[in-house]
Amino acid sequence: MALSPALLHSTASTFHGQFCVRLPSGNFSCGRSGGLSVKAMSSVVLVEKTEAEKLNRLKTAYLEKIVPLLKEEFNYTNIHQVPKIEKVVVNCGIGDAAQNAKGLEAALNDLALITGQRPVKTRAKKAIATFKIREDQPLGIAVTLRGNVMYSFLDRLINLGLPRTRDFQGVSSSSFDGNGNYSIGFREQSVFPEITYDVLGKPRGMDVCITTTASTDKEARRLLALMGMPFREDLGADRTAISGGATSRRRDIVFVVNPRGANGRTGKEWNKLLPYLRSRLSSDCNICESLTSGPCHAIDITREAIREGADAVIAVGGDGTLHEVVNGFFWGGKPVSSHDQAVRATALGLIPLGTGSDFARTFGWKNDPHDAIERIAIGGRSHIDVGVISGESGEPHYFINVADIHLSANAGYYAARYKKFGNLCYVIGALQAFLGHHNKDLRIKVDDGDWKVYPQVTTLCIGNGKYFGGGMKITPNAHPSSRNFEVVILQDFKWYDFVLKLLKLYNGTHLLVKNVSSRSACSIEVEEIASSSSVFVQSDGEYLGFLPKKFSILPGAIEMIC
Repeated sequence: MALSPALLHSTASTFHGQFCVRLPSGNFSCGRSGGLSVKAMSSVVLVEKTEAEKLNRLKTAYLEKIVPLLKEEFNYTNIHQVPKIEKVVVNCGIGDAAQNAKGLEAALNDLALITGQRPVKTRAKKAIATFKIREDQPLGIAVTLRGNVMYSFLDRLINLGLPRTRDFQGVSSSSFDGNGNYSIGFREQSVFPEITYDVLGKPRGMDVCITTTASTDKEARRLLALMGMPFREDLGADRTAISGGATSRRRDIVFVVNPRGANGRTGKEWNKLLPYLRSRLSSDCNICESLTSGPCHAIDITREAIREGADAVIAVGGDGTLHEVVNGFFWGGKPVSSHDQAVRATALGLIPLGTGSDFARTFGWKNDPHDAIERIAIGGRSHIDVGVISGESGEPHYFINVADIHLSANAGYYAARYKKFGNLCYVIGALQAFLGHHNKDLRIKVDDGDWKVYPQVTTLCIGNGKYFGGGMKITPNAHPSSRNFEVVILQDFKWYDFVLKLLKLYNGTHLLVKNVSSRSACSIEVEEIASSSSVFVQSDGEYLGFLPKKFSILPGAIEMIC
């Protein structure tokens, strides 16, 4: 009989019961008739395809038990109407491992062990200067599973992986996309038994996306539930607690932590702060800690938290982490919303542990994480404005503090090299930026006014908040609840002007200085008169490329814990 073998996951599989072994000589060693035909080659176990399918208990259960149940429950008239799982896609972000060949190979090997199939690299379709991403740069890895490999992975996911998750209480039933597809997120790969602790490398989060043929979420949920997916049956009960004889709703709070912020100081301070945070909040909050692994990871974490219905997402770190979290509140030019439309909008919070923490200064908050935790415990909210930046092409970008153009944007680039000097790094960066600096003639349009030429512009700042550069009060009249920007333009400044007027820049009295102008605006368009494309733009300390750009205000776009 000709064999059409299927490769099993393990090379050390053990088969119990009846079996026949094909020896290298071609002879057979059989237990009893009707047994399983097995072929051994170089310690790899091969089985006939038809018989391998019989061994897959999840697929067998689907065909023999689940299909009849679904057909009866939903009154399907045709067997082809019964929903099935079409494919499973496992995605994994690799963060800084993209720059490390060994780290990338380790991530590929881990995902191959978990899924039983070699993953592929996902690459950037275009360069994004903001996040230092080059075109065709590896950003993650992914694997698409179908057929027997898919069923085998799902079996191990449901019965081995999920129960090993820390503090596991079931998966959310609100993570469907409205079209019968379901997603689950994991914070690290060690929940899968294939990854042993003694060889565990860097923890990596991953997303498992289950695509079904179901036409509604209800049908898909029933399909997965019959397969054993451990949904939380009563989400409301899971989020309530009894306090003093009254029922109060427990809040789900996600803390997005950048452990590498402030040259690693953020991670160390967070570990010291965590016991106090848990003791202060755990009585009425469900606490979820998510560590970022590289650029853009905080954006993905935030979007997933909002879709899962989190009450608040807290940025733990500096203005860079806060900037990514704010961008996570939006997707495709629109606010991200929860799968459950009945829940209250997710709020934004901040525990300032970064180098600058300039946004916190606008509210007069001390750089004290204990005060921030107290604000979170009280849970007061206020609507704040968000700035949106659009260019000639690409997705809109969002900022919460200050966007700036030309010299100050260059200064931010150089300041990143001197983070070890604390807030002094911004002064050093500004002085270095003056080397080779040339003022530029810009064309500017404010709101619905006419285009005007501003000659010899040194820097232009668009403030939603007051401070940038480690405490410079550059837009002193701005406030995130004012529903407009403050625009400050410095013209024809030399390096010695910067040195002589440094104190005025820090205390906000520079608006009285010659060659400094200020006004409020809801939108502003800026373009370079020359076509050299050499004027940098940044927002909240993150690069956004070059002019031309348009900056617009989104009044009250986010609720802030304050």
